[in-house]
Amino acid sequence: MRFLFSIILFYFISNTAFSQWKLLNSNLDNVGVSGIYTNDSIWLAGHAASDAMFYSTDKGKSWKTNDKVIVYEGYPYLYMSISMNNTGNVVAGGILGDTGFWTTYSNQGRKRIARGQFTEVLLTVPYLNNEWLRIEQQGIFSSLNNGINWTKENGIGDNLSTSIRNVVEKNGIIYGYDYNRIFVSPDKGRTFQNYPIPIGYKSVDIFDISEKDIIGFFKNETNFSIYSSPLGVKPSWNFVSNVVNFSLAWKTFRRNNHLFVLSRNSIDPIYYSEDMGKTFVPVRGGLNITSFPYCVHIVGDTVLLGTTRGIYWTKLSEIDKAIVLSNEINIDKELLIYPNPTESYLIVEHSTPITKIEVFDLTGNLLKSNFQKISPNKYQVDIENLPVGIYLIRANTNNQNFTKRFFKK
Repeated sequence: MRFLFSIILFYFISNTAFSQWKLLNSNLDNVGVSGIYTNDSIWLAGHAASDAMFYSTDKGKSWKTNDKVIVYEGYPYLYMSISMNNTGNVVAGGILGDTGFWTTYSNQGRKRIARGQFTEVLLTVPYLNNEWLRIEQQGIFSSLNNGINWTKENGIGDNLSTSIRNVVEKNGIIYGYDYNRIFVSPDKGRTFQNYPIPIGYKSVDIFDISEKDIIGFFKNETNFSIYSSPLGVKPSWNFVSNVVNFSLAWKTFRRNNHLFVLSRNSIDPIYYSEDMGKTFVPVRGGLNITSFPYCVHIVGDTVLLGTTRGIYWTKLSEIDKAIVLSNEINIDKELLIYPNPTESYLIVEHSTPITKIEVFDLTGNLLKSNFQKISPNKYQVDIENLPVGIYLIRANTNNQNFTKRFFKK
């Protein structure tokens, strides 16, 4: 009977754990969204079939635009970069079909003041108060008047490959890549240095940055491998994992250890990792079957997914909690931990005495090693001061070590 219950529970969790995506209740329903930007006062959403910009001042509940937008439900190949400088002016750039475009908006996206078509726009970077850099396959362009007029910087960026795929910026350093090289600029695009990808790989396919490191997906003859490198000018790559199901992967979004990967696979178009790419699970549940994902953005605990049919949302903590619950079905039953999820404490039980209990984060950092024995073979661990998230608890007996995950809510 207990075995049957476990099967039923596993079926229930595996079919509902990732059904949290909900369509954002707004007038962006059925509007393709290929770029998202948020701050404390405004949310911006770029339209997937034009260079129109939607803006929201109520955290996505309603949206406005001064541009005439035709709802388009096709699948244009498009990447959109949205940047805002400290005066509230916005520059967006991307690909529409085979054409690149850039558009400048004033007053936090409310008014379009300039636009143009160029080669593929890869990134727009606010450099100073009114100065912008726009990075294209043709090189680097600069603007001294909030993106209204642009001038090519001769000699700057001319060593970029014409096949450069994408660029990302963090703390003033710009990272880009083509099929077999990494480009790094320590001065926001004024100069670039080239670095090879790890030996044994043919190309780098997708690429992302967190607050402290870089992560890259490198392709060889059979699969992708994930490497990370500390944030800095010269990459120093460390192997993370091999992944075999990302042959159609095309875009990522990452915050700390949380990593989303978008795929052109219609069955599983979005994957999620809670441990910086060591393991992945598909998280399509709840999406309209025709909703193709363009971009992912995290604001607070909310995950925003821009698709061909509007913006979907879920809570990052709900995805993490669902993964913990689904993984608890088939684990070793000798070690019991409860309640899970928990707010303030964990009870740990085992059939033999426990000599040590430790709590780690998902990167292996030791956070706690204190515990209290409350009865024979039963122990309590205080975790009240830990932030919300996923953690590992390891218990040592005289003969064995046991490790489980728990969710702090």
